[in-house]
Amino acid sequence: MVDGDTLYVDVDLGFKTGVLQYLRLRGIDAPEIDTPEGKKARDFVVRELAKVPYIILTSSRSDKYDRYLADVFYLPLKNSREDKRNAPASPERASRGVWFGEGEDEKYLNQVLLDEGLAQRWE
Repeated sequence: MVDGDTLYVDVDLGFKTGVLQYLRLRGIDAPEIDTPEGKKARDFVVRELAKVPYIILTSSRSDKYDRYLADVFYLPLKNSREDKRNAPASPERASRGVWFGEGEDEKYLNQVLLDEGLAQRWE
């Protein structure tokens, strides 16, 4: 976690291949990390994703700092020991828009930060 709107993630590319990548959350701007508001936004994202085994991200291009602009979706665990719905969807199901648990509990991190007042819209 870099700050409230930038994450440093290990992206699983499949076939036992991964890449470490900076992701900028698309369409939002969180306060800078050296401010109390920035720390609050970063800490919120860390807590929100701490027990999430998988995230789904979409990206179409990078920004001027070579960070991919991303939309991040996740499903919070309901039961920390076993929640079979948290297994990642197969690529075939994901391509049809069927992700984790048929969509009812999925969260969209970009929007959650806006809803919580921890970021503002940015174009």
